Amino acid sequence: MQLSRRKLFDRRRMALPIGLVLAYYGLSALIPAYCQSDLFSSKCSGCHTIGGGKGVGPDLAPTKDWPDDKLKAAVEKMAPMAGGLSPEEVTALVSYLRNPVEAERKDSEKAGEPAAQAKSNSEESEEIELPGSIEEGRLLFLGLQPLENGGMSCISCHQGGSAVGLGPDLSGISSKYKGRALVSACKQAPFKVMQAAYRSHPITESEALNLAKYLDNGKKNKQISETENYKVSIPVMGGGGALAVLAIIALGYRNRNRGIRQKLKRK
Repeated sequence: MQLSRRKLFDRRRMALPIGLVLAYYGLSALIPAYCQSDLFSSKCSGCHTIGGGKGVGPDLAPTKDWPDDKLKAAVEKMAPMAGGLSPEEVTALVSYLRNPVEAERKDSEKAGEPAAQAKSNSEESEEIELPGSIEEGRLLFLGLQPLENGGMSCISCHQGGSAVGLGPDLSGISSKYKGRALVSACKQAPFKVMQAAYRSHPITESEALNLAKYLDNGKKNKQISETENYKVSIPVMGGGGALAVLAIIALGYRNRNRGIRQKLKRK
């Protein structure tokens, strides 16, 4: 009798950890499937589109026909550029790239949204009208208004039009990134140099929206560029000119005629 009770106790004691392990792996399998579209948006859309054309990186639409091992290897290769990916996230992205429309439909259904509202990233990004303020974005871009978390202004590295900067010209960026993809690129800072600069100074959601709105407006009026850069460079040019004038005056003063008093002193 005591032996059977002990066996029953041992079975119950083992059932709890086994149940916890099964629950953990069950949830691990569900979470990536639920978040595939959000995962792509946060990790990949800063550089890539699916059917929206080439951005900083290539259009990923053709990858749906790649063999599984090739597609998985490509995602794993890009993991460092996305801030790292867990094995579950790699699997989720591979599944998403296979059929993004179906993945977003399932995500929408699980979130309680009508299936008819589910769209691919490229479709959604082309149709969405960005919120935000063009003027606020302009001030942030030019460094005339500081970023909330102390990050560098965009113009520290990026220029527009014919001006040259450390980073690329952004005057046509909205033709590569559309809608939420542009907001994500502003906020996530998906490039190595930007990651280092903004890791401790993240851009807020509202700042990303304003910057994206300003950059998107550049596509319409083509004036992100020389006019804005010229306005910002006037104080710099003025300061440089003043220093040059002072240097000339100092040089002339050093070689001035010291006069009769100095000659008499030497005598």
